[in-house]
Amino acid sequence: MEEGLTRRSPLGYISRRLQRVFVPWLTWFSLIFALTLTVGIVQGRLGIHASQSSARLVGHTLYSCLFYSAYWFVPNLLIALGVLLACRRFLFDIRLGCLLLAPSLFYGLNIHAHWIPIENHTEALFGFIFYLWLGAWTARNFTSVQAWIERTSMMWLLTLAALTGLAALEESFLLDAANAPLPLNVLRISNQAYSVAFVLVLFKLRRPIWPRAMNVRATMFGIYLTHPFTMWVLISIIRRKILNEIAGLTGIAHTATVLFFLLGYFAATYGCSLALTQWLLKDKFLRWTVGDFTSVRPTQGEGEPS
Repeated sequence: MEEGLTRRSPLGYISRRLQRVFVPWLTWFSLIFALTLTVGIVQGRLGIHASQSSARLVGHTLYSCLFYSAYWFVPNLLIALGVLLACRRFLFDIRLGCLLLAPSLFYGLNIHAHWIPIENHTEALFGFIFYLWLGAWTARNFTSVQAWIERTSMMWLLTLAALTGLAALEESFLLDAANAPLPLNVLRISNQAYSVAFVLVLFKLRRPIWPRAMNVRATMFGIYLTHPFTMWVLISIIRRKILNEIAGLTGIAHTATVLFFLLGYFAATYGCSLALTQWLLKDKFLRWTVGDFTSVRPTQGEGEPS
């Protein structure tokens, strides 16, 4: 983002983001929305004659698909980009960073205090802008940041990540005990600290940690876009056959089975999403659906990550 803003006009930068991010997002979001709505019709919840009830269901389905799935992230990102572009003149001013940090901390405290009725981090307007700003600020000051990381031992960074991670876990237990609506809200202050600490560990590594056979930069956005669809298909297939059997187990057998199921579900979702993304990237007419427009209109900077 820092590099893009310095070599493009604000209008050019946001136009590029809309093409490479919003258009593919809108495609997959519309697919999930249509599938979810179709299920509602098939199950008889959407009647032709009950227009008012139908309108409510359509609105509820749209709201659920937007705020209770992974697709909440892109609209949040575009809003954040809009705010930062509006503040472009002061983008790298520390005072702007402090101002943007305030909403993130407010939402973190609001999880416990309930000052405003925000139950989910997906509804936390302006709650993530600070971390987008932090990335841009780090890129601008990367030499100084890298020098500090070089002077800091890996053991110290790992300890910091472990302690903040344990704090995030403990805070989720406390929220669960208090019957909070979302104990794993990612804007928990401890979780925000853990996220930054772990990114510092990744900076310290200075090399990719994924298998060399995987091109993460090329497939990451595609996996993000396709995995809700993959999850929808998988859970539709296995819901009746497996979930009911798991629900009937108790004790250690239940815990072990649930853990095994979740690991298998993750592996299947990731594997299928990766395969689907790679297939789409190979098709010159469909690769735009995962953010790659190189076959449609080659542009300067071709090959950049979305």
